[in-house]
Amino acid sequence: MATPTYIEADGAARGVANAETGINIGSYNESFDNPKDYLLDRFGGRQTGFATDYDKSSTASIEGETVTSLDAVMGVAYAVAATLANSLTGYGVTSGDYFLDSISIAQDRESWTSASLEFTRIDGLTVTP
Repeated sequence: MATPTYIEADGAARGVANAETGINIGSYNESFDNPKDYLLDRFGGRQTGFATDYDKSSTASIEGETVTSLDAVMGVAYAVAATLANSLTGYGVTSGDYFLDSISIAQDRESWTSASLEFTRIDGLTVTP
């Protein structure tokens, strides 16, 4: 398929930027989290401050039709670092490996076989060789 050309798009994009192995990506979503640990008063209410930047992470979701063996989509495995072609860096999460949380394979008589994958990346957490 041809790659679109944008005229005066000011950074706008259409579709999914990069292909992944073994899946025809229908959607890619990445969300970022930086929790706060609030200082509580004696009643358990929030007082005057909080701690942050101690557990930053992102979660990525990929969905699409499978184009490989159903037990080899994207070549992922649990507890093994994965490389995501559409990985985003920002919002305080600048490093770390993605780890598979779940994968779901869907088959039915009327449509293409598809897969949904969920990954978590914790800022700075990488696999040591």
